[in-house]
Amino acid sequence: MFFRAEPVERREELFDREREAEDLERGIKRVPITLVLGVRRVGKTSLVKAVTSGMRRVYIDLREFEWRREIYLDDLLDKLRLALPRDRRLLDLLSAIEGVSVAGFEVKFRRGNERLALNRLFETLNEWGESEGEPVVVVLDEAQELAKLADGDFLPLLAWAFDNLHFVKFVLTGSKAGLLYQFLRLDDAESPLYGRFMWKVELGPLPRNLAEEFLRTGFAKEGLAVGDDVVERAVEELDGIIGWLAYFGLRVVQSRDASKALEETVQEGMRLVWDEFCRFLRFEGINEELVLDMLELLTVQPSTADEVAETVGRLRGADLGAREVLKQLVNWGYLREEGGKYLIADPLLAKAVKNYAGCPPATSNSAYT
Repeated sequence: MFFRAEPVERREELFDREREAEDLERGIKRVPITLVLGVRRVGKTSLVKAVTSGMRRVYIDLREFEWRREIYLDDLLDKLRLALPRDRRLLDLLSAIEGVSVAGFEVKFRRGNERLALNRLFETLNEWGESEGEPVVVVLDEAQELAKLADGDFLPLLAWAFDNLHFVKFVLTGSKAGLLYQFLRLDDAESPLYGRFMWKVELGPLPRNLAEEFLRTGFAKEGLAVGDDVVERAVEELDGIIGWLAYFGLRVVQSRDASKALEETVQEGMRLVWDEFCRFLRFEGINEELVLDMLELLTVQPSTADEVAETVGRLRGADLGAREVLKQLVNWGYLREEGGKYLIADPLLAKAVKNYAGCPPATSNSAYT
């Protein structure tokens, strides 16, 4: 199955990511922590899952914490408990730890004051990896959410593991690269991770020719004849963001009408990203009118921070902190900066800015108007 609604799980299912896959594999072999960065829906989770599919892996999806102000150690331990492989050797090692009970293949952690110490859990993963002669890969998908940990600090644990656990390797993904770097504080001399080298793998959208090849290959595998004009228009509308291209491909498979499927993909995609974006504005308490002024300029042309601030100042009488808001939009992955100019990262968000008058009331279920 070529077009998928969920991330791929095996290396052979990746499309044109062999260079990034080899780079990620090198990072896992060489250093304790590897970062995988890229905008939303560009394929980070697929890459990580596919490359680590044959390894001893603990995969933790932290995306459910995106809209929470705080998370707690018990939340993280629950995610870890469910992610642990049900390997007999690992279960035997876990059963010897204070705060852990193992019955058959079921693992339970104590909560509250008697909870399992995270360092002890990672020591056990290290012992398991050493006994098998292979490292255990701990994947923290959207790792910047760990900055919200209210009753602990994950950075000292990462630094300690970096220095001492040679059979535990961490892979941290982040679609909000700015927030991930803020969390890690790599350039801060006060940070536990200061001075640590981290391998970095960056994923960008597919180039136009490969985006078209992705669609044509998928349609051929499905036995569908889709004209070049529709394929080219789809790439023009959706860019090379593989998540949207796969979404479009699935709609074609379902409807057998490529032109209609493209229109539906664009409309539904705009609704989804606009709902998400409006939720972000409310979550961060950002002035909606200010942001719309900024984004309307960026839909016309990439612009510098000075140009954005000047435009806002002309429209609003003051720049209203436009430069700081630009940084927030970059940190959350809604904008990217190239050559000192800012661009909207997702083509469907750019279309939504042009098509929607503003965000709906907070009680509404949708931003579509």
